Amino acid sequence: MNWRTDFYELEPGASAETLARLRAALPAQLPERYFELLAFANGGEWPMRAPPFRFSLSPAEWIAGIYEADHWKPNPNNEFLKGFVLIGSNGLGETVGFDIRGREPWPVVLIDMGAEEEAERVMLMAQSFDEFFEMLGN
Repeated sequence: MNWRTDFYELEPGASAETLARLRAALPAQLPERYFELLAFANGGEWPMRAPPFRFSLSPAEWIAGIYEADHWKPNPNNEFLKGFVLIGSNGLGETVGFDIRGREPWPVVLIDMGAEEEAERVMLMAQSFDEFFEMLGN
């Protein structure tokens, strides 16, 4: 299984300038393997060997734009999301992100904004991005 060959679709990799912009915008320092993935494919979809069985990577420009816009309108969802760095989705309306509320290494989680209870919104996918990374590919 190889994330470089086992994917559904890919976009060309992010430029060094785009990755630098993203690094500057993020509220936390993320693992190098995440930036390696973006340099390979600045957006794309992979099968996964574990739930949710599909990962859609958001482009670096889109993610940087979220965190550069520090004027998010106050609402309960925005306050909740400040504890995460969003990096993609499962293609079914749930968001994939790093949980930055604790300590490094940041766990990778699936966030269901449609869940009624806040405690039910976050599901652990991997204890670290390295663990998550190993699930990419089929």
